[in-house]
Amino acid sequence: MMKLKRAIFILTIMATLLWRCNSGAIVTQIDPTINFDSCRTYSLLEWNTNNDSIVNEANKTILLKTIANELNKRSLIHDENGGDLRVAVHVLFDKMTAKTSYDDYYKNQYNYGYTHNTMGFGQSSTRFEEYNYWEGILMIDIFEFNQKTLVWQSAKSGILTEVKSAQERQERISLLVSDMFNDFPIAVIQE
Repeated sequence: MMKLKRAIFILTIMATLLWRCNSGAIVTQIDPTINFDSCRTYSLLEWNTNNDSIVNEANKTILLKTIANELNKRSLIHDENGGDLRVAVHVLFDKMTAKTSYDDYYKNQYNYGYTHNTMGFGQSSTRFEEYNYWEGILMIDIFEFNQKTLVWQSAKSGILTEVKSAQERQERISLLVSDMFNDFPIAVIQE
């Protein structure tokens, strides 16, 4: 039953992302039957090795540390041996192709219309361009250990741009993960 719920949720996310591919919308699902107040610890599930072909070691480290920081800000304690909540991270990338065209109806405007009592016709040209880009989806799944159910999931899509600076890359990943945790049921503890 849980697999069916997860499949339906993923299809819903994919449909939303296809409809809003450029908006970078965050889609979050929360299980309303879970009492998150009773959760005190978390652990990170083993990194999915399929992500290794997409995410380099530096970005993986930043991503996992940022997720851990978000959970720590909510008074959850990291437990290496398994916590109340288990966190899984999935990263998907797809190479996309965009095509554009531009019509220049007024290219030879000097020959168009009436000129010296003669009628001239201008020429227009159409320019086609095609370019490739990468679109990515980051999904964070949190499972409740005792019931072994998915209790929270957040996904965000967006067009990937190259970031050469390690500092800027860290800031972008931190902002992305922070935005994804905005609807997390355990609030950030103010110091």
